[in-house]
Amino acid sequence: MSISSIRKIKAFTLIELLVVISIIALLIGLLMPALSAAQRAAIIVKCLSNEHQIAVATIASASDSRGNFIPCRTLRRGLSKRNWQYSHMALNPPEMKQFNDLGVDLEAFDCPGLGDSTQNEAGANSVGMNQFALGYLYYVGVRYWTTPRGIVQSRSPINRNTAKTDWVMVTDLTLKDTGQWGNSTVTSTTRKAWENLPAHQLSGVYPEISNHVFVDGSARTIDFSELIKVHSWNWNTRETWMYQKDLGAYTPSDNAYGRYEINKLSKQ
Repeated sequence: MSISSIRKIKAFTLIELLVVISIIALLIGLLMPALSAAQRAAIIVKCLSNEHQIAVATIASASDSRGNFIPCRTLRRGLSKRNWQYSHMALNPPEMKQFNDLGVDLEAFDCPGLGDSTQNEAGANSVGMNQFALGYLYYVGVRYWTTPRGIVQSRSPINRNTAKTDWVMVTDLTLKDTGQWGNSTVTSTTRKAWENLPAHQLSGVYPEISNHVFVDGSARTIDFSELIKVHSWNWNTRETWMYQKDLGAYTPSDNAYGRYEINKLSKQ
């Protein structure tokens, strides 16, 4: 090829470049939803893996403690266990050590659905509180549920000999903090474990789904509309949801269901 012929090669016009850029942008737009869906699916799988690991260790712990499972954080208030505070969002240090001894490290309590900020690591001790705040809801050891309608005997696992196979052990941290979806009470003096709440959120509002692991080791991914307000140590600041068929003496009102929350938000 001669030098003169090389000089005659036509370059792209501005219009042609814009067309190429538009096609690339269109392809990216078509691929992004699929990539986002794959990323969400991977997070859900990781969450379920963490929760299953926690549940398996909990079941194993019963062998060395007369059938009793590792309980959630419990604050004893008087002689009556009915009046004790059962915080299913935390563990006391001795119970966390039991998990560590069973091979469950602190990372297992860190929900990937809350983002990858190092401030969200569930293993960090909460400032001023002798506890480990969790990236999941851990219902094991809750003897009494403090429901929106009052205190009732729980249907949560305490001992392997009395626990039913379909009772919930651990779920995602489906938490509405101080009347808002998202963390409104975090300050620079507290551990920011809940900075990106809620996990698996839909359009930046309420959570789309919640992973659950049950006493029999089975796992389910449950739509938020099916979830129910069952237990919280403080309903004024910590609204939590879970799903379980057996609710014992507790009969939830209509506004205790996730579908009510969805309907309310849709009208705002």
